[in-house]
Amino acid sequence: MSPKLPGFLQSCLWSYDLTKVNPKTNTGIIITQVLNWGGRQQLDWLFENYNEDEIKRVMLHPSRGVWLRDKFRYWLNKFDMLIDPLEFEVAIRDLDFRPRLQQMFFERKGLL
Repeated sequence: MSPKLPGFLQSCLWSYDLTKVNPKTNTGIIITQVLNWGGRQQLDWLFENYNEDEIKRVMLHPSRGVWLRDKFRYWLNKFDMLIDPLEFEVAIRDLDFRPRLQQMFFERKGLL
């Protein structure tokens, strides 16, 4: 049985069933969503349950299209981190389809 997440994280993980989210195996989702959407209570919980290295690892290898631009930039600055500009752009949630950016990303990853 996985450890339970506190109910107050539901505001950050609104599309997830908290009883099925495992804090050990779903680290990336939890960290990303809380840094994007969390208030003081959620952020306090995050920093009590994940160390700085775990948080930085998630930010160094961001999922595509999940970050809010201003939040991602804020946390990168807060942790004094730099990432590849292409990785940054691909990580940003954007409703405008940018085919050239997507192609560059996949080429760089060796997937095209």
